[in-house]
Amino acid sequence: MNTKSMSAFFAENLSAPLTNVQWSWGAENEKGVYLRIWAEEVKEKNGLVYLNALSDTRLGQKERFRHIKQIESGKPGYVVVITEGHESSSGTWRIDEYEECIYPITSFSRTENGDVYALIDFNSPVYPEFIGKDIDLVAIESAASVNIVAFETLTKAISKFGWQPTKLDDSKNHIFLISKDGTKTAQIHIPTGKFIRS
Repeated sequence: MNTKSMSAFFAENLSAPLTNVQWSWGAENEKGVYLRIWAEEVKEKNGLVYLNALSDTRLGQKERFRHIKQIESGKPGYVVVITEGHESSSGTWRIDEYEECIYPITSFSRTENGDVYALIDFNSPVYPEFIGKDIDLVAIESAASVNIVAFETLTKAISKFGWQPTKLDDSKNHIFLISKDGTKTAQIHIPTGKFIRS
């Protein structure tokens, strides 16, 4: 049983208050983006995070699309899983229980009609006090070290400008970074050492 509402969990535990407790489906801060999803919409490790319906003009839908784009540009993404809920007399769904940890999003996939699914790492739950400490900096530095220019660019970005590396792409050719305040994203192209703002 949860000791607080999900909106309080977002604000107090994740330090990422929902823009609006009525219609927001997620939130963000300088460390990452956090998407609410229903457990029943998860099949194996793939969770439905965006239903592409042109007729859906809800503010939560627009916000969710923006959050997905931010994760795709390199900001760490996580899901908060809702395990139980009920439909109120007004026809809206109410959250009864949720997991008090978050799970990393490793990638997205899209169906032919534009629905978006997140591949979720359920083997690596992250508790709020450890957010940001789950990034494998050793692996990122090791990948950058194959090119001295890339390694120097990474070192300078971190030490001089406060950028934080978040992950490597699957090809290990790009390092994704976020600015200190979490508002900007960038990449370092390892083969050339070039710093590219997103």
